[in-house]
Amino acid sequence: MTRRFRIFAYQMEKILKTRFSKIIEINKKYSHPRLVVNKSTAFALLMLRIYLLFLVGLLIFKFILTARGK
Repeated sequence: MTRRFRIFAYQMEKILKTRFSKIIEINKKYSHPRLVVNKSTAFALLMLRIYLLFLVGLLIFKFILTARGK
């Protein structure tokens, strides 16, 4: 039984290494943005991120209130 487990663990390690190496390679490739964004666009994107976080927070708050039954 332990031999089968070792073989299984080895195969899983091999699969995960290849998968994660591909992910790491892709992340390195796209780590730096290639687009040049002016200040007004960057500000608009920042506002959209803040608005998104606000909506997610509101959704979580509403879920908690509903779960409590109020």
